[in-house]
Amino acid sequence: MSTGVASGASVIATISFPFQMFAGCVNGFKLFTSANHIGKDAALLVHLLKLDEYRLILWAKKCGLLADDLDVRLNVEIINTALSDLKSLFEDTAKLRSRYGLDIKDVGSSQQQTKLQHDGIDPRTVSLFEHEAILQKEDEILARADMLKKSNHMMKKLWWAAVDMKGLESMVERVNSIITRLDNVLQDVEREDSLQQFKQLQLSLVNVTEKINGISLVQDVIKNSVVKDETLDTVAAMKALKINLADVTQGSRRDENAHTEGLSSGMLQQSTAPLQSSALEELKPLANNTVSATGTYDKRPVYVERKEYSASDVDGTKGAVLASRVQSLVLLLQLPNPGTFRSLRCIGSIRDVRKPAQLFIFECPTGHAPNSLLSYLPTSFIPSVEERWCLGETLATTLLHLHASGWLHKGLRSENVLFFPPTASSPRSLEEPYLMGYEYARRDEPGEISDKPSNEPAHAIYRHPNAQGPISDSFIKAYDIYALGLVLIEIAFWKPLAKIIEKTVSGKKISSSLLKTVRASLLDDTPTGFLQNVRFRMGSRFATVISVCIGGTFENVSMPAADFLQEYFERVLFIVKKAAPEP
Repeated sequence: MSTGVASGASVIATISFPFQMFAGCVNGFKLFTSANHIGKDAALLVHLLKLDEYRLILWAKKCGLLADDLDVRLNVEIINTALSDLKSLFEDTAKLRSRYGLDIKDVGSSQQQTKLQHDGIDPRTVSLFEHEAILQKEDEILARADMLKKSNHMMKKLWWAAVDMKGLESMVERVNSIITRLDNVLQDVEREDSLQQFKQLQLSLVNVTEKINGISLVQDVIKNSVVKDETLDTVAAMKALKINLADVTQGSRRDENAHTEGLSSGMLQQSTAPLQSSALEELKPLANNTVSATGTYDKRPVYVERKEYSASDVDGTKGAVLASRVQSLVLLLQLPNPGTFRSLRCIGSIRDVRKPAQLFIFECPTGHAPNSLLSYLPTSFIPSVEERWCLGETLATTLLHLHASGWLHKGLRSENVLFFPPTASSPRSLEEPYLMGYEYARRDEPGEISDKPSNEPAHAIYRHPNAQGPISDSFIKAYDIYALGLVLIEIAFWKPLAKIIEKTVSGKKISSSLLKTVRASLLDDTPTGFLQNVRFRMGSRFATVISVCIGGTFENVSMPAADFLQEYFERVLFIVKKAAPEP
């Protein structure tokens, strides 16, 4: 094991060898994944190899090898052995043929192939598989190692002569195990950073994909990835649902092979059967909440959200659109919820015939009425800074997953952050939060009809200035992020937003111009300004996240979807995760 700080000459010598091995691995990945005639059946495994290359480059960045400055605290012997094993795996054509049943041939310069094969796949999905972080770094790494214009032992223009699927699968597993060995050399913090960035790429793949064949491939990649993540599986299934529903709405043919993991067989082909109103009993409205209640359905405890309509909404074409949206929302919320996507599971909906309204029925985790974040704020319950950081991270993560799957929330506020106590006498706690309030949620689609939300001032103050009044901009993801920033402000001050902005809005009608004034005051970064107060209470990073959320960073509608997601990940979620104080 490497110990201490070696002399300059020995460090250079040590670094030189692992970098040459690393460059040889990158060269192998590049040649292996760009060879012609891989065939559709094996394409998934080759795409997995491309993501493994991304993992390797992330690892090299974290340990300093990407900059040819390997961290001397790391075990160089293990690094050299693992990189040598990986390089040999790509270069030993005889072993590839005998052990893995893979036969590749040199076919000359006329058949050169430089990119992965993506027959019929969504171009936006392709653009991420050929990720800039890989393509640019490939050339930089190979140029530094003098491999850019010549192959290193291996033929540089390849053709798959034979592919044994089991053998290729075994090889991919071997590559995974070697890179995992390298990851384990990193310090805990660097390893976690690398893991989060790898998951972010997978989320980006989900986010940018808008075609069925593309999302099917992405689902398979996530399902078979060495980094297992239940949340990524669910988000991909949510996106597949969104694409399927959009295709049905537009009258296009749905791909029967598309995966909708977590949905029962044939669910998409059927209309969602409404629940029986006679089975819904013991409804008890929540305190200070006009749209939510608890009750029982078939004697089981449930949580209920009410979505009211005007009489004109439920007739004709608009009524059909709203009925379709109810079905879509129920299907979305029926998907199984992993630990990091904090939402109750919907069991169905009931139409209230007495007054135009739809009741969304959710499983209730404890059988006891929930407390909302808003209800906690004016009480004597004061959680720790660490607990509040954790709550902010959970809300930011849930919103990220909802947006990555192609849906908008449209009702994010502290009233809709719920905590279900285990018993009626349980002490108040921020553990197990749920983000609810989906009555206005919809697919994030161009031209999608957007319901006008409540004019209730207590709700309107959480909406973006451009989303106010009878004539407002079409709702976009940035407006959800703006509302998240306002909830983070409540968490920082442990006070309702209405009280925080009371001096500015008191006695005035809520309007776009008034909320622009509110926004400007919340972004005041002078020595005595609002953000300085946030720093005092929660630290500089929390203040930075709030500033990014409400400051307009995400309002550029021309920003590519992958860039939007990466910006949110790096400037909001990653900072919240990384900067949270230790409990």
